[in-house]
Amino acid sequence: MICSISGNTPDEAVVSIKTGNVYEKRLIEKYIETNGKEPTTGEPLSINDLVTVKVGKVVKPRPTTATSIPSMLQLFQNEWDSLMLETFTLKQQYETIRQELAHSLYQYDAACRVIARLVKERDIARNALSNVRHNGSTSAATGMDVNSDELTLPKNVQDSIQENSKQLFATRKKRSIPSTLPKVEDLSEYNVTVSVPVHSSTKPGILCLDIHKQNANLIVSGGMDQNVNVFNKSTQKIESSLQGHHKKVNRVKFHPTNTDSIFSCSSDKSVRVWAKGDSEDYKSTFTFKNHQDEVTDISVHPLGSYLLSASLDKSWNMYDVNVGQLLLSVRPTNVMLSGYTCANFHPDGALLATGNTNKELSIWDINSKALVANLNNGAFNSSITSMAFSENGYYLAVSDQNTVQLWDLRKQNHLQTLDLGSENVVKSISFDNSGSYLGVVGTDIHLYNVKGRDHPLHSISSFSSHGQHTDLITGISWSNDTSSFATTSLDRSLKVWSK
Repeated sequence: MICSISGNTPDEAVVSIKTGNVYEKRLIEKYIETNGKEPTTGEPLSINDLVTVKVGKVVKPRPTTATSIPSMLQLFQNEWDSLMLETFTLKQQYETIRQELAHSLYQYDAACRVIARLVKERDIARNALSNVRHNGSTSAATGMDVNSDELTLPKNVQDSIQENSKQLFATRKKRSIPSTLPKVEDLSEYNVTVSVPVHSSTKPGILCLDIHKQNANLIVSGGMDQNVNVFNKSTQKIESSLQGHHKKVNRVKFHPTNTDSIFSCSSDKSVRVWAKGDSEDYKSTFTFKNHQDEVTDISVHPLGSYLLSASLDKSWNMYDVNVGQLLLSVRPTNVMLSGYTCANFHPDGALLATGNTNKELSIWDINSKALVANLNNGAFNSSITSMAFSENGYYLAVSDQNTVQLWDLRKQNHLQTLDLGSENVVKSISFDNSGSYLGVVGTDIHLYNVKGRDHPLHSISSFSSHGQHTDLITGISWSNDTSSFATTSLDRSLKVWSK
């Protein structure tokens, strides 16, 4: 019995009562639905005209490949090969999944160990903070500074400071003025070559800056907007904006030898250490909150490992920035207490100078915490606003609201007072790296040549026009070769001056 449409033996046979032709049921029903007629004669045909025929089950013949023993053996071999190939593939997938699971378990175990270590370090830090707070409350209760009595520089720190001071003192005598140092007439011709706003306009004003000694293209600044920004002079872009302080940033400093570390202090009573991570972005690695009032100034030791901070809480602190440890906290009890407005390490690193709101200029020995000298001649009219050591270690320049005083450290002798007048405010002063020039900024920019004995400061130029800031000038910093200097202002602009 052959289907009239497919030509094959039908699985489910039906016969047309009109023509007697046999069809495969599914094929003829589909044909009728489409055409409505008999496929062979063309006569009209409906599904009701079909009658199912009962026939025995058709047994299909074996394929030719299974009709002999060799063919069957080949068939079995192919089936076996297919089964083995499938088994091998499954084993490969199993091994891959097992390795992925083992790697995931290792990562999980490593993460658990890291979390356990961080939790332990957190607990240690919390205990240390509790101890610091306890000591602070004890100090307030007794009226004495416990940290000043208890904290002493470790012996290895004292030795490194002393050894470094001896080396720098020995090389100071060999220092000579570099042949590439710009001449006086060159400085008088300096003009603004770069002028950019580098901080937010919502809280306008830049309060401080620093040019890196090894890369003069990098300038860091701190502002009223609570940010610390790193500006690249060569690309004219802000490379990084460091956010973490909660109030205005009062001082910023680069590490003396590398560009991967920045230090800052703020009115939020904190000192922060910023360092570059693997992502090449600066991150806050240490935050010191040991002061109880606004931190007004910081200074980096020549070794680069220690940081000095001064605060209006009438104390100065010293930190190890490599491990984030407070080394000293000094609050003098044998002098009239007043808040510190500025502080600076001597270029040799064994001494430091502080200025306060009580018009007092003091020199301290770091290792002994002893007050070495009070350089006060009664000439300061107001709080000390800024100070700077000359890099050769000979001079200390100090400013108050309207004057600049110059001291000879070799003889602890007052040499000269520059009175800029009540109409000229002084906000910041800075020596160049050779110690040959002094920059004074505030209302205007004044440059002085340092030479002679009795009255070393001689005016070079005063930049009161052609590119001047439109508001109070807050900071000045020299490039290492004195080929340029940069200034910041409350007008939110950073300006670079060069010939």
